Formats: sequence, structure tokens, C-alpha cells
Amino acid sequence: MKKNIYGAVAAVAGAAGAMLTVASPPASGVDLAYGEYIASSCFTCHRADGVDTGFPRITGRPAKEVLDLLTAYRDKIRPNEVMQAIATQLTGEEAHAVAHYLESLKSRLTKAD
Repeated sequence: MKKNIYGAVAAVAGAAGAMLTVASPPASGVDLAYGEYIASSCFTCHRADGVDTGFPRITGRPAKEVLDLLTAYRDKIRPNEVMQAIATQLTGEEAHAVAHYLESLKSRLTKAD
């Protein structure tokens, strides 16, 4: 069942809850439309056009890299209370959807890392 991402965004101000399970994407594939829906909240801070203005570029990054970063935030290996709170609220399905959606934006970037 798909979870309401706005609940996760609201949890940013508070501490984390359930652990993110980063597993293989569903056999039927990754739902990029669902990833786009979830990623819309990412663009509150990170820019959709890939320009780094103090927040790292997330568009066009390989999905595995995004998943690794989300896992590191979830496990509190990478320091950032906001990202830790967000990562702990994402399900495995949501994490995969957003990671693959962000990767799909690679062709839209005007500037690469």
C-alpha cells in the first residue's frame, strides 16, 4: 500500500519512526509516476534543475547512489537531522520509486557534476 509522503515531510521537524527497508524493487518494476509524486517534496530544498545552491544536486544521480544515501541517513551514518527524519519515513517501495525517478531526470540536466 502506498503511504502518504506528506506525513513523512511533516515528520521532518520531529524525530524518526520506523526503519526504511531498502529491498529490491517490485518484480513488476518501479513506478516512476509514484517516484515523481514523492520527489516533489524533495524539491522544496533540492532544485529540480540540478543547480547546487547550497543543497546537493539529486536529479540525475544513479538510483543505487540515491538508495545508498537514503540508507546512510536512515542509519544515521550521514549527519543531517532533516534527511534522517525523511529517510526513516520512506518505505522500500517509496525509496526505490523516488531514486529511479531522480535518476530518470538525468537527460534534463543542464550541468553535470
